[in-house]
Amino acid sequence: MLIRVDPQNPKESMIKAASGMASMGELIIFPTDTIYGIGTSSYSQAGVMRLFASKKRPQTKPLGVFMSGIGQLVEHCIVSETQERFLSSIWPGPVTCVFLRQPKNRMLTTPLKTQPPTVAVRIPDNLVCKMLVELLGHPLLQTSVNISGLPHGSHNELLYYYERFADAMIDGGPEKESLPSTVISLAGPDAKLVREGSVSWESLKSTLSEFGIGSAD
Repeated sequence: MLIRVDPQNPKESMIKAASGMASMGELIIFPTDTIYGIGTSSYSQAGVMRLFASKKRPQTKPLGVFMSGIGQLVEHCIVSETQERFLSSIWPGPVTCVFLRQPKNRMLTTPLKTQPPTVAVRIPDNLVCKMLVELLGHPLLQTSVNISGLPHGSHNELLYYYERFADAMIDGGPEKESLPSTVISLAGPDAKLVREGSVSWESLKSTLSEFGIGSAD
């Protein structure tokens, strides 16, 4: 199913169809505030296995999730009040944060029986993506639209990937930002840079310090 939407004014009924497919473990391609993503329900074992297979990604390398808000985050991850205040200042936006998981939750980030102790989380600044995650009602397991280890392609290549691997694509037009998100870890006492992307580490360190959170270079 190819769903063409106005990225500035997406119709909920159209996004709801895609969220329903994701909830059943089907693979959906969608726009974000950086590069296009492909994802499925983090509660669907079959969907998680399909997503890893489509990426040719080793099962030992977990994927990240998109969430709808801080409330959903604290249900699934261990987050301090200070971290919550920091996150409210940078989200929604192109920064992914790694947290320790809550001991018991249904969220899957790999097809393996034993899940890793941490999870990478982001709340993207994109109306289509935000609506998709909100309508899904739980974390959306997601990754970039490419074979693992290879660069992501053009918009036409997205359509090719959709035809081969995905069940639906929400087409919001060409992506505006070619850089991936910046990834930091908040799983320890100090924040650590995992990958620098569209937001500089220097600017994030400045914001972290405003909230009394240390940073390790």
